[in-house]
Amino acid sequence: MCPGDQVRLCSYQGQRPYHRRNLYLPICICLEGLPLAIELAAARLRLLSPQELLAWLGQRLLVLTSGAKDVPERQQTLLKTLTWSYDLLSAREQRLFRQLSVFVDGCTLEAVEALYGAGAENALDEVGALVEKNLLQRTETASGETRLVMPEMIHEFGSECLKQSGEMEAAQRTHALYYLAFAEEIEQKPAEAALLEWLGRCERECANLRAALCWLVEAEEMETATRLGEMLWLAWFAYSHIAEVAVAEGDFVKAAWSGSAAQSLQKIMSMVAPSLEYVAYERAVPTACSRLGEQSLRAWSGERMPMSASSATPAKLTAREGEVLRLLTAGLTSAQIAEQLVVSRHTVNIHVSSIYSKLGVNSRSAATRYAFEHHLI
Repeated sequence: MCPGDQVRLCSYQGQRPYHRRNLYLPICICLEGLPLAIELAAARLRLLSPQELLAWLGQRLLVLTSGAKDVPERQQTLLKTLTWSYDLLSAREQRLFRQLSVFVDGCTLEAVEALYGAGAENALDEVGALVEKNLLQRTETASGETRLVMPEMIHEFGSECLKQSGEMEAAQRTHALYYLAFAEEIEQKPAEAALLEWLGRCERECANLRAALCWLVEAEEMETATRLGEMLWLAWFAYSHIAEVAVAEGDFVKAAWSGSAAQSLQKIMSMVAPSLEYVAYERAVPTACSRLGEQSLRAWSGERMPMSASSATPAKLTAREGEVLRLLTAGLTSAQIAEQLVVSRHTVNIHVSSIYSKLGVNSRSAATRYAFEHHLI
């Protein structure tokens, strides 16, 4: 992070540059170093402390609106600047920009072409235009694969454009089906080298896989969601097996990588209903057994098997309900919990009702007291 960004923020409160500069570093990181965003945030420091400003930046497009009046109108708020940049795009570039906001934590060129649909041969030109206009960033993985990332504030603006265009559902469906097809590739990777290469890509796509699974569940496409869940469990088996072998061979770096990736996938699966999680697991077991051997599989997977819906007891919270309870006791509203967990507010309310029923309480304060007294969080 450029020290000059912190100097600019400090100057608005009359402090010496670098004095208590650690207060400003999180703000600069949150604003992703965008010069205009930093200028607009600095103006807010006339009223807010750094800590208060950081809390407000959860609504960046609404907060960053106090630009100087002696600059062009398009530079007076972040939203106006982004709108101005968006209006300069061609119709095809606008459409691609909107649809790219459906990805989480970036995507590959292959994923862009899948989303683009007909005329995908033109996608490279339009991606290049978005990169040149600083609406998209290109990064490269260690394996040399191009990855496209939209800065968070621009992503937020793009998502709003996608909603207003009426294209959101179609884009989310295409996104979900692409990542289902991506996950199904694990079945065609029998060779260890090919499997390891795919698992490396899978780790980078965890956020997109989570978003795809959540959308399928929200859209009540349960068979497709279960199929995706089955593939994620199969990947989990592969990661866990690799971790076990790596530990036996003394390769602890590889063991740590594969173990961490396995935990990420298990966390994704814990977000869905126990019944779906269990069915997906059961479907993945035969393939995993044929690849790894039943004895090896049972040796390290036993206690990690998800609980079936029929074995759940009224007093036991599911993993997802535990996450909701933790956020609820932290004081988050249902809307904030929904945003944090990437689910709908309606789904959160269903979980809250279930938590109340299982704990025998009827209010947030009672649930919070019960959680602390019984060490549930």
